[in-house]
Amino acid sequence: ATNSEVVDLGHPGPFLSGGSSSSECPYDEADLEHWSDLFGFDASGDVELPEGKKVLLSACSVVSRSLDIVTIPSSSELIFADEPIHLSVSGMDVRGKLRIGSETCRIRSEASVTLRGERPLKTTPVPAPQVKGIFVTGSLDIHAVEFYHTWSRLAATATPGDRYILLQDVVNWDAGSTIVLTTTQLKDARDWHQNEIFTVVDVKRASHLSHGVTAVYLNDTVKFTHYGRKEYQAEVGLLTRRFKIQGEDTSSEPTDTEPLACSSSQYASFPCPESYLTGYGGHVMITGVDAKARVSGVEFYRMGQTNFEGRYPIHWHLAYDGGEGSYVRDSSFYRSFYKCVTIHGTNGVLVTRNVAFDVIGHCLYLEDGVEEFNNISYNLHAHVHPIGMPPGEGRSSQYLPDVLSGPDLATASDATASGFYISNAYNYVIGNAAVGGYSGFQFPIFPSAIGLHRSSPTSPRSGRTLKFDGNSCRSSGHWWGHAGCVYLGGLFSHTDDESSDDPNETPRMVYNAGRTINGLRPCQRPLSPDGWCSKWERDDCDGTYPTACYAYLELSNLKVALTNVGVMNWGRRGRLSKFEAHDLNGGPAAEVFGDNSITDLLVTCETDNEQFRFCDPTSPHNGGGQGQEPLDSRGCSSFDDRFWESRRKVVQWYDTGMNTVVTNATFRNCDPETWRECSSDCAKSSIFESVTHSNQFLPELLSITAGIRYEDDHDDQGSKKDVKKHLIYFSSPNTQTMSGRTVGWLDLDGGVCDSGKEVPTILGSNHDAGDWWRLDDDDDCEVAGVNSELYCCPARERLIASLYFEWDAELQAQLKGNGGSLCENGSTESHSDCPRVGFIARFGQTDLQREGLKLDARPELVGPVPTFEAADGFGWFLALDRGAPVELRLRRLQIHHRAVFVMALAYPKGTSFALSTSNDDPNRYGCGSLYLCEIDYARTYDTQRLVSQTGAPTYYVDEGQNASYDVLYFRVFQRDERRLSDDVDWDSDWTAPMFTNDYLDARPGDWGLPYRFDGPVVTVKADCPADGAYCAGGFVDAGVPPLLWRAAVAEPSPTFSSTTSKPTPAPTTTTSKTTHPMTTTTPTAVPTAKPVP
Repeated sequence: ATNSEVVDLGHPGPFLSGGSSSSECPYDEADLEHWSDLFGFDASGDVELPEGKKVLLSACSVVSRSLDIVTIPSSSELIFADEPIHLSVSGMDVRGKLRIGSETCRIRSEASVTLRGERPLKTTPVPAPQVKGIFVTGSLDIHAVEFYHTWSRLAATATPGDRYILLQDVVNWDAGSTIVLTTTQLKDARDWHQNEIFTVVDVKRASHLSHGVTAVYLNDTVKFTHYGRKEYQAEVGLLTRRFKIQGEDTSSEPTDTEPLACSSSQYASFPCPESYLTGYGGHVMITGVDAKARVSGVEFYRMGQTNFEGRYPIHWHLAYDGGEGSYVRDSSFYRSFYKCVTIHGTNGVLVTRNVAFDVIGHCLYLEDGVEEFNNISYNLHAHVHPIGMPPGEGRSSQYLPDVLSGPDLATASDATASGFYISNAYNYVIGNAAVGGYSGFQFPIFPSAIGLHRSSPTSPRSGRTLKFDGNSCRSSGHWWGHAGCVYLGGLFSHTDDESSDDPNETPRMVYNAGRTINGLRPCQRPLSPDGWCSKWERDDCDGTYPTACYAYLELSNLKVALTNVGVMNWGRRGRLSKFEAHDLNGGPAAEVFGDNSITDLLVTCETDNEQFRFCDPTSPHNGGGQGQEPLDSRGCSSFDDRFWESRRKVVQWYDTGMNTVVTNATFRNCDPETWRECSSDCAKSSIFESVTHSNQFLPELLSITAGIRYEDDHDDQGSKKDVKKHLIYFSSPNTQTMSGRTVGWLDLDGGVCDSGKEVPTILGSNHDAGDWWRLDDDDDCEVAGVNSELYCCPARERLIASLYFEWDAELQAQLKGNGGSLCENGSTESHSDCPRVGFIARFGQTDLQREGLKLDARPELVGPVPTFEAADGFGWFLALDRGAPVELRLRRLQIHHRAVFVMALAYPKGTSFALSTSNDDPNRYGCGSLYLCEIDYARTYDTQRLVSQTGAPTYYVDEGQNASYDVLYFRVFQRDERRLSDDVDWDSDWTAPMFTNDYLDARPGDWGLPYRFDGPVVTVKADCPADGAYCAGGFVDAGVPPLLWRAAVAEPSPTFSSTTSKPTPAPTTTTSKTTHPMTTTTPTAVPTAKPVP
């Protein structure tokens, strides 16, 4: 049975028979002394082994239940016989060696170590590590029978009434073993979940169904549906092992289990802040660079001590590079009261093929952000519980209140407890499955290392993923609208509280699960003191990212399902390849910022797996809650109901900082009219969503799509549905904003609009945007979107560019974000706080106000531009209401090097000009003998030279015969900010690097998005009588310029041209209200042949 369609989730390896080999057994070694010969059969209190002795413990030796601390000196060993030994102690101090089996001699008997001890009244000071724990400064070897596989996935859906389940793998589980069948519902919490526990009755091969399939017979019937079809499958984990380390039953279980859940105005139920805080199980701690622990085939049961720092089921503590060679594998963690596996200040540990179920706090926990090169692979972590009320409370806001550590929350981030908590990305995270938790995989943001390593030079925030591949997550991210199965966010740092007199006591921790601007910042080398990747260290970086020492955070072969957001990354740079997302509870599949690529994507908006309303007490579930007053009386909140009543989206174009490539993507069953239950705003669900509520934050960067396909897009009669109806939704459809007017992106093959034309397409706003995005007058431009938000127009050799205008410092100072209040963020209906300042139109448009684009006071603009191969050579004509600008600066440029981007402005007659391109910050860019800070434009009297691709930049002034104004034209380039020199090769040195991916690289031509640099600026200085920031005389009443060239419009080609052939232009005339002088005088006539680049 296959478990995926697009992704490869990997596999730990083939079934290995046996797993109980017996050779070179420790208990067969010579010179062993029997425990009973040394201590008798009724030893009690503290016991310390003699120095230099190997002591054999057998079943008949352990009679007393009153042993306290057992100490193994550094020169001694305690060895278990392969017998049903059940040792009960208050703790163990392993300075020498504790040996229970070996890799070649596995313990086959059922045996255990039980740790006793009552919970102290306070969590500080933390008791000594030997108390109710196994404290290892020497070596620990425990090797019991290994079971293959420790977990698997369903080969077919399990339905209510079934007495057996089918697994994808061959397993050798014992009859009588305990297994967990995980939930396939949206919510996984104590009071509402559909996990089920069974006892194995028998295991049989089912090869007649498929190779490797196994039937596991159960002691009871299945109560719930557990999905097991092609999109995703429930996991089944083995919880029982032959050897067990456990907390004592009478003193370990939490005593504060009521109320099971609390309710609020936002949640029908959530974890109560004062419940489940008293669990006090055992713990294992391995500390020091010489300490080793090799653990396999062990069941950790009732382990971990809630809110006692350092007291976890198994914990590597400050072993540093000594962690190499240590491991925990093929083990289980069941009813863990404080995390599962903690790696603290330790590198190189192997954590593989383990199963964890019913866990309080993070399960896999990398503690301080310095932990690297650890291998975390093929583990199943399920039913993970936050401590206290999870932050979010049903809000869609990006920002959340701080959470402080304290007696009831020793680790502040446990409020967002996740299956895998990766505080430093530079580790191997491969083939794991996470079910439940605040998120499945969390990569928190550590500006610097914390805790005992807060003075370390390690920069966790800038870490790259060593490898994140083949992982899956489901039924997670429930508690907050931006929580994701994979969550790259949550700022964790120390407070400024230094009030303690204890120099060894670390300050309190503060954690904020919400958005952190710029988030993770992957670098090829550590962050500089200002918090950014080190600049211009040319010899230290490999050039895979074009600026400084930046790198990507790379995730591959990832599957998510039943979550709010698949991947939530507040960071700046990422690559996501081979990605499946199914049954999203709102979406998007990936919410990303900055430079991000998503490729080889499969999304199923709704599968055949029916979801139950978890706020309805009649819905089938485990965990209590049925008939409880909060559920009976409240019913469902809007947050609880969002899967059935709120809009869903697959891809989100955020309103700022987006430089996103989405390629080779399939969207399946995404028509809300076909979903089982979809009411209210759910009917407005769309594949794409643009965030359009703001006049402060605008689209700014560019996006590109290619290889988009739709499946299940035919109705019951076989007729093709109109995909465009639910193609896109603007988040603020009734608000007139600059962010709404400037939504646009390039689709390389027309697949997004599903028009059947298979030609490159520009999608642009039809929302208060005039005809700015309607590129042609014919019927080829189709309207798309829930509210007809977009035009889909054949690109016809046209691209998209983005830039920011500055011309009036006084106006700039009034903007929100610059100290003023104009053009704020928000979603008011009118946005009257952002006044109009002018219009911009494409050359050749005849009516500036009807066809052009209205500019508000924050003039950041995205729009179409031609290439040399385009039939119509248009540019952008800027007209400001208060007059022509004395000084105009164009910043934040993003322009493809094939674009012919010409700007034009009308100025009072006789105005002279000085234009330049420069680096904005000479100190940052190292100007001098190698790098110049500024290059001047040269004036040309030849329009061919104006649009030429070679030579230094030029500007052109059309003086014409009009007595009142001239028109300035200039070419706008985006160049590589690192290559501004006095010996410029304009075809290479001035070409900005491209953000792309393998899918785009394989296409003909040069495709991708040019990286946007903050440094390069184009400046226009006008010498005219001034009235403040404007030339005197006010608005210049000039017509929109004509096209630079015009050729016969050819049929759209299947792909953009990658050659430099040029169509022959026809003479151009204008129908502007004022005849434009460029068309009437010989020196300034439109060229009769298209310029040769």
